[in-house]
Amino acid sequence: MKITMHNYQRKAHVKIWKAFVRKKRVLAVMATGLGKTIVAAFCALTLFKKKIRNGKRCRVLFLCHDNGILEQSVEEFRKVLGKKYSFGIFHGQEKVYDEVDVLFASFQTLGGNKNRDGWKEAFLEDEFDFVIVDESHHSHAGTYKPVIDYFKPRYLLGITATPDRMDKKNIREIFGKEVVNYPLEKAIAKGWLTFIEYQIITDNLNTPALQKLAREVLHGNKRVSIKQLNETIFVKVRDEEIAKRIMEHGKKTLIFCESILHTKNFQPFIPGSEICHSKRSYRENQKVLQKFRDGKTQYVLSVNKFNEGIDIPDVELVVFLRCTDSETVFWQQLGRGLRKIPGKKKVVVLDFVANCDRVAMIKDLTKRVEGGSEGGFMKDALYLSGKTFKFVFSEEFREIADIINKIKLKRRISDIPELAAEYMAPPKNLLPAEDVVAGTNKKVWWKCSKCGYERKISGNSRIKRKKGCLACVGRVVTENNNLSVTHPELAREYMAPPKNKLPANEVLAGTNDKVWWKCLKCGHEWKAAGNNRARGKGCPKWRNHKKQ
Repeated sequence: MKITMHNYQRKAHVKIWKAFVRKKRVLAVMATGLGKTIVAAFCALTLFKKKIRNGKRCRVLFLCHDNGILEQSVEEFRKVLGKKYSFGIFHGQEKVYDEVDVLFASFQTLGGNKNRDGWKEAFLEDEFDFVIVDESHHSHAGTYKPVIDYFKPRYLLGITATPDRMDKKNIREIFGKEVVNYPLEKAIAKGWLTFIEYQIITDNLNTPALQKLAREVLHGNKRVSIKQLNETIFVKVRDEEIAKRIMEHGKKTLIFCESILHTKNFQPFIPGSEICHSKRSYRENQKVLQKFRDGKTQYVLSVNKFNEGIDIPDVELVVFLRCTDSETVFWQQLGRGLRKIPGKKKVVVLDFVANCDRVAMIKDLTKRVEGGSEGGFMKDALYLSGKTFKFVFSEEFREIADIINKIKLKRRISDIPELAAEYMAPPKNLLPAEDVVAGTNKKVWWKCSKCGYERKISGNSRIKRKKGCLACVGRVVTENNNLSVTHPELAREYMAPPKNKLPANEVLAGTNDKVWWKCLKCGHEWKAAGNNRARGKGCPKWRNHKKQ
């Protein structure tokens, strides 16, 4: 049965194709549960309706790193495209790809191994007119990037729920700035997802120690670090007590555990539960997933297998027994049960918070949901609720959040290792790092730990606005990031002045300006943007010669 798009999906579809009119690479950010795969499928349908290549239909390539996500995506595309178009699979378990309209391929299979490049053996670089990169926040990874760089489609679409990476690598360098941006907090506030009731469970606290710290930090001058706070106030809760709380709800439940060992140790406390994690085989995990979807299993314990892409829309209870440092993983796991389906009234989240980082993440999420809420909402120290959401806090949670906020206000640059490593000591700056508040609005000197570029900017911009090195993101030229250093093979074809205005060591490889190149193989001279060359585009005359 074919489906139609929700209003926000239609708007995303229009924005993507409007962007394709002026550029070939587009990024769409849509929170988990908003149906980004459906939007991608309608984009493919639009291409099929509009474009014909040499009398034949266009071809689409859908790329991802997970076989389960690929197979789920096939079903989503089938709902949109129907039986008129053919589908193929190219991954470790199956390879059916000759002349299909839409091919679903894993990066691992396409990448081959050290002796084989799977994508080069099977496909021409211009084989596909439209390439879709799912979970595109991985695009800088060694399995993703070579494949993305090899193919030369008319249109390249990156889709992800979480564009920002922990390692600070920027996927916007590959796809450009997002033209669709529907973050989780906006989706919750707008009511695009199911009603969420978020309960923060703080049974695992040393309450006397917390109250003592609250008096000393909030009303006194005691300085304490986040690490010290974690070590002082959080204690282990017995598994049987946690399990009892979970089973009281009697709902279809997805439980995120701390580790694989934790899943094995916790499983006996949840009768009839199943385990799904990365150390089990693909077939074992698929079997568990299917039983869960069919309602034959009520509880599934996982570590990381449900972070991305896998949909179980009728999940009504999501439980966090782990506290990841990664906001990306947190948003992905939280989104597992948020998709709206008929008959589902709400999803309940039980978060057994076990460190201060999680407290800060939840507090930040509630602020952003509150800021995006257009309707009325009710708020006091212990809850925040609106038409589409309800966050229930405890008195202890509020105290921890207040202490964290006070700690952050008092932090010095020397307390934050990544800032301390780049803060320039006197006489470049007037004061040493231990005497400067990390969030200062005054501009101070920093030296990039990666490329050595020096820049004057406020500590507030470094922390709150997350502004990093301009040289590393390719906005200024330095001795470490110019064309001669980063792309020596291109520098040999770059034509020196007066043909080009600047020498190679004063130009960025990714420049959008068109400059002159001379092919080392055939001597042809042509003008092209450095950005296109860095993405793999070579001499047009030599490319046509190869095809002949």
